Amino acid sequence: MLSPPSITMRPIGFLALIAAATLCLNTANHAWSANCEPTDGVNRQSIEELVGPLDEKTPEENKAEQEQRLAERRENEVRELRQAEIDRLTAKLQTALDDPNLWLSRARIRAEIHLREGAISDLTQFMKLKGKSAEQLAELGKLYYSLNQFDKAEADLNEAVQMEPDNPEILFARGKLYIEQWKTPEAYRDFSKVIEMEPRHKMARYNRAYLLLGVRLSYPNCREAAKDLKIVVDLDPDWILARYHYVRALSGSGQFEEVVRHATYVLWHDPKSECMHMYRSKAYRMLDEFDLALQDATKYMEFNPRDESRIALRAQIYTKMEQHDKAIADWNAYLEIMPNNAAAYYNLVDSYKALKRYEDALAAYDKLVEIEPTNSDWPRFRGLLKSDVGDHYGAVADLTTAIEMGGNRYSNRANVYRKMGEHAKAWADDAYQTFATREFFGETQEYEQELAEEEKVLAAHVEEQLKLLQAGEKLTERQTFRPHNNHSAWGRYWLEGLTSLVSSDDIETQKIGVQGFRLFVDHLQVYPIPPKETQVAIDALNKFSHGDYPQSLKFETSVLAKSLGVLQVANNPKTEACQPGSLHFKQFVIERDQKDRYREFNQFGIEWIQRIVSDKNYRFRELRRTPEFIEMYDLNRGIWMRLAPDHAERSFNNKDWEFIAKGEITKR
Repeated sequence: MLSPPSITMRPIGFLALIAAATLCLNTANHAWSANCEPTDGVNRQSIEELVGPLDEKTPEENKAEQEQRLAERRENEVRELRQAEIDRLTAKLQTALDDPNLWLSRARIRAEIHLREGAISDLTQFMKLKGKSAEQLAELGKLYYSLNQFDKAEADLNEAVQMEPDNPEILFARGKLYIEQWKTPEAYRDFSKVIEMEPRHKMARYNRAYLLLGVRLSYPNCREAAKDLKIVVDLDPDWILARYHYVRALSGSGQFEEVVRHATYVLWHDPKSECMHMYRSKAYRMLDEFDLALQDATKYMEFNPRDESRIALRAQIYTKMEQHDKAIADWNAYLEIMPNNAAAYYNLVDSYKALKRYEDALAAYDKLVEIEPTNSDWPRFRGLLKSDVGDHYGAVADLTTAIEMGGNRYSNRANVYRKMGEHAKAWADDAYQTFATREFFGETQEYEQELAEEEKVLAAHVEEQLKLLQAGEKLTERQTFRPHNNHSAWGRYWLEGLTSLVSSDDIETQKIGVQGFRLFVDHLQVYPIPPKETQVAIDALNKFSHGDYPQSLKFETSVLAKSLGVLQVANNPKTEACQPGSLHFKQFVIERDQKDRYREFNQFGIEWIQRIVSDKNYRFRELRRTPEFIEMYDLNRGIWMRLAPDHAERSFNNKDWEFIAKGEITKR
């Protein structure tokens, strides 16, 4: 016989080992029900008995039949000899009933030719005459076991173990009995004791491994079973059944190079071993040997082309090879057999997206929603895809559905809101996500306590910062405004504190209050502020702007009052900042304005930066989007700006609009 072909292995990364636990579960469900495991001599009706004579046999078949007939003849001859010996012993017992050796001899011969009831009777009589021994109790237990009389077998084997607790063969026999009784922990303990006494006990290691794989195909179980089966295969390299299970354990423990080696060995000796193609295909896939994986998957399908698990195996490989058209064809064939399989539709989505067949991908998600209407992942994933293809309103609808189903995926919807220009809603969803996450982990009460403590710290912090401001200290964004900007009372404490300064009777304190409001407006971003306190602050600033102060300071104060009003509306999560069919672009260019200057507008999150040649840059806060324009506001100058697809215009009161110049969208 030729030697099995050698196979060159490559290193495998740690991530493949982590994937092994899932692979172990997925590979076993189908393979071992599809003619994968050797039968070890199970007798079945011959095909001639079922359908009549077949074509003339080959010389090899005739030779095999002759050998089988000879074996059967020899077996019958042996049986006749053993029966003659039984008759001889029976005759002797007629005159020597008290001879224990005669009873024992006949018991063993009867057991040899499967006359188990007679063997049990003889052994029982032997022990009445000679007394009980561990050896005979174990033999009796095995006989009861072979007759499926498990309670009697267990009683005898337990007594045998009590007499000889360190006898490995008796412990092994009881372990086998425990397997039949589904007493898994007890069987595992007995096999482990045998192995502890005899580390190279082949059958104990094989049965312990088989037990581990039968209980649960987890990564730890597969890993431990592989250790046992390695020793078994080393002791008995030609035991194909053991090597089959070794491949199974190797696959589940992520030892994919070894899977390839041992599956190849089995296939060399038994080319019809279907599941070896399956395991080797999956191992090749994990090793990124996709061409070889495809060969095995295709061969595996040849045994049963309509088996859905085999179709899925090849489809997954086509996906890895980025042959998405073929993957789609296989998944559709799979769905003809399993029309409501969610995993198949989910895999279809990946291939459709790779081919930019977004309508088909969305249709597959529709089917997933139909198949599993209570699974919040499907509307969520569909919403994310809708967002990717520009259907933001459809995305929000799906993501809202997912949230209402208990998905707690506010952050997904927040990202879509940002794409739409709904920055206040995005901020609110981010805040909801924080609370939802804490609630999910059972920390709602603790979170509420933390908020109460946070509010105390916040009040003290604002008071301290206002004192620093009055003392002439320069406040910084990180130290002043960032630490508490997620607390719902953040805006109220700052507005009340700054308003108290502007409303003071001391002129210098009032000026400091105006400076504080400028810092507050510049760092407010999208955080919501309460309407009541905002209006009180606006009234105080407007009153100041009408006082007897320098014109520049009065202008600054009036702009701050206007800006607070704009931001109170813009930062309210209930404000609709984006209409259906709105414009979405990131850059707008004016080649020549009224003063023959080049202007360029670029979006950065919630802000737009206007760059004018021979002038400084100006910063705008985006307010809303419509199908006709994107509107923004300059917090420092109190100017509204609108960018339409072909021109720009501005306003100082958000009512009367002035044409600036023609322009164009240059980046969408």
